[in-house]
Amino acid sequence: MMGSIRLLTITKEKKMLSDALLHDIAKTVAWALNEDLGQDLANTTKAQASELDITAALIPASNKAVATIINRDDCIVCGVAWVNEVFKQLDSALGHNDKNSENQTKVTWFVNDGQMAKANTILCEISGNARALLTGERVALNFLQSSFSNPFIVVFVFSNFFIG
Repeated sequence: MMGSIRLLTITKEKKMLSDALLHDIAKTVAWALNEDLGQDLANTTKAQASELDITAALIPASNKAVATIINRDDCIVCGVAWVNEVFKQLDSALGHNDKNSENQTKVTWFVNDGQMAKANTILCEISGNARALLTGERVALNFLQSSFSNPFIVVFVFSNFFIG
């Protein structure tokens, strides 16, 4: 099954989307994160950003995690760029945006925008800093659920927590 699925990378995605759309996605994601966290991430320090999500702040800052997003109903996938942008902005606010940073969030997609996905398909795997994953999951899932072709339940499953 995995051999027939093309992984969508951020580089390929940017070639497929117009500059205007990428700009709008970034603005929309920033607005959603700011509303969710109650503060503008662009105007916070790295230390302030790591404490904005009360639940995530309970996890030590050095912990790593791996999670998957799974759909619970048949759907047509849409919203990949929004999910990627959520974690890109969180990484930037938390100081994890250096490509060599072991804390940088990695999103690996197993489906593409516009693709039909049967129920219980693993749509993507997300790995990186546990606080970033916990903080971003609400906003990322909200974008996916409002973008998909039909109302359904999508689940963000944490499969591993690593103490750093």
